[in-house]
Amino acid sequence: ALGREVVKALGGEREVLAVTRPGGSELVAEGDNVKVVEVDVTDEEKIAAVVWEFQPALIITCIAGPLEGIDRPDYTANVSLINAAKDVESLERFIYVSALGAGDSEGSIPFQVMDLMRHILLDKSRVEKYLRNSGLPYTIIRPGPLDEDAPGGKCVFTQGLKGYGTIRRDSVAELIVKAEASKNAENQTLSALDTSMILFTSPCVRPLEAYEQLPFDPFEL
Repeated sequence: ALGREVVKALGGEREVLAVTRPGGSELVAEGDNVKVVEVDVTDEEKIAAVVWEFQPALIITCIAGPLEGIDRPDYTANVSLINAAKDVESLERFIYVSALGAGDSEGSIPFQVMDLMRHILLDKSRVEKYLRNSGLPYTIIRPGPLDEDAPGGKCVFTQGLKGYGTIRRDSVAELIVKAEASKNAENQTLSALDTSMILFTSPCVRPLEAYEQLPFDPFEL
């Protein structure tokens, strides 16, 4: 679902190849500049073949798996994509959509959420580390929980490790496109937050009051 919003946000004149899992092509509408290809993301050779054929200047990966189960593609599929990208001379940026709570942002989320998502966030943390060490120009984006029912306020990036809250998928997609266009975002790890939905998580979970300042500094793109 986030990938669909990213394709919409990219829009414009650029050529977009949207890669979906088998059976997922109906989720993304093809257009004049959008081509949809179904690929088994667990097949390293097929991922490499698609990347080599398309020779992208930009790769944005939102690959994730179900909350439950052991056959999650988060780590293996994203690592395969990173490896394939190393052979693309035209690549200008590799953007990985991780999650708030991964890596050094573990303390940003409520402990109840960490207990529920620990195995997922561990995979995402490993992908983040692999990407940083890959030598590719990258941006890692950590959105808070995605919520389509959120009203949507001013959405920002931050490198701060305080603050937590939901954010709309289309808002994340818009931030991704802004990050791709910004040289300041290259080789950076950024949390994506909606300033109208901020929660404090310590010592207890509570909303940011109207009179309180944001617990982080926005990142300037």
